[in-house]
Amino acid sequence: MHHPVIETERLTLRQPEHTDADELVRVCGDWDVSRWTTRVPHPYSPQAAMDRIKSIQDSADDPDSEFMQMALCRTDGHLVGLCSLIPMEQSGAAEIGFLIGKQDWGKGYGGELASAMVADGFDRLGLQEIFAAALPDNPGSIRLQEKLGFQYRENWVKDAPARGQSFELEVRVLSKERWSRTHG
Repeated sequence: MHHPVIETERLTLRQPEHTDADELVRVCGDWDVSRWTTRVPHPYSPQAAMDRIKSIQDSADDPDSEFMQMALCRTDGHLVGLCSLIPMEQSGAAEIGFLIGKQDWGKGYGGELASAMVADGFDRLGLQEIFAAALPDNPGSIRLQEKLGFQYRENWVKDAPARGQSFELEVRVLSKERWSRTHG
């Protein structure tokens, strides 16, 4: 299932293509960005970008695989960030992960990107719950999650390749019912 292009007020969300590798390296290769993630290694090489793009493309027809979209600025086409919905073992649930390139911090793109992906997850993919995790020392991500309606549930321990070790994460969850009440 190739995922549709999603348009927001300022962003175009689409699946990554091989021609996006340099932009992925630019955004994901920045320590100030990758250090807040559990999935992005640092340093982030051109080969890592190509491997990631190939993995997403190869699994596009698998409904149990990660659904990743790149967020491109509608004005000039530069890569603003990435967002993924990663299916979880429990049926009808996924974990959302997102990152925004440092040059675009503080411009509201994170909320716009995450909101579009949450809406798509509930509306098109039929999810019932979406989980979001953040390092406790990442108040920007936690604030964004809470603005979208995510509520604290528990802590998880996950490997963080950029930091070379495991970390405890604060986990928040948003139900389709709560999203519909607040964004319906």
